[in-house]
Amino acid sequence: MIQPTCENPTGTINVTSPRGRKRKNTDRIGGAFQASPVFNNVMPGTYQVSVKVADECV
Repeated sequence: MIQPTCENPTGTINVTSPRGRKRKNTDRIGGAFQASPVFNNVMPGTYQVSVKVADECV
């Protein structure tokens, strides 16, 4: 995870799966679901991460 600094005010969030679980999830932090677990250029703040297993509930 890249933390924001004075020179670069944005960071990166990387969502990881629990051990032993094959990753077939989609993730979102306030927008549309995406296949990548990495969110780049995120402004400092608090985010709610939602994870949806392929074709299942959030």
